[in-house]
Amino acid sequence: MKPKSTWIVLANARIARIVEHQGAGNGLFTEPGMVLHAEEPTEYSDRAGTGHSIAGHGTSAVDMGNPKDQAAEAFAHNIVERLSKAVADGDFDRVVIIASPHMLGLLRKSMSPEVADKIMAELDKDLTAIPVTELEKHLGSVLLV
Repeated sequence: MKPKSTWIVLANARIARIVEHQGAGNGLFTEPGMVLHAEEPTEYSDRAGTGHSIAGHGTSAVDMGNPKDQAAEAFAHNIVERLSKAVADGDFDRVVIIASPHMLGLLRKSMSPEVADKIMAELDKDLTAIPVTELEKHLGSVLLV
């Protein structure tokens, strides 16, 4: 019987690593192309614009939003797109999402139903800097299932 393939997604607002686990005793490993990088936030060149009020002589500023927040949302969407493609291709059976609390919330917001059905566990930690060789110690009983 083929072991179940579990992808472990380690993400924060700048980087996402995907590590694969193929059953107890087989360890964790990464494949080339399993690291995603966020695009740098686009800084606006000017101050926010102003608009004239139709109700009188007043003006109001136009909110341009926070570029870092917009970049993090776009990155979360890219991660979910990558996972959705992998689900469609049958690349994994289950997925564990480990992300910083803010990124975990963005991933949940962007999550497709196909990927959500494959989620085995979620942890709100930033483990992106942990070497693959030490990662199993941080996962506890998550991979024993």
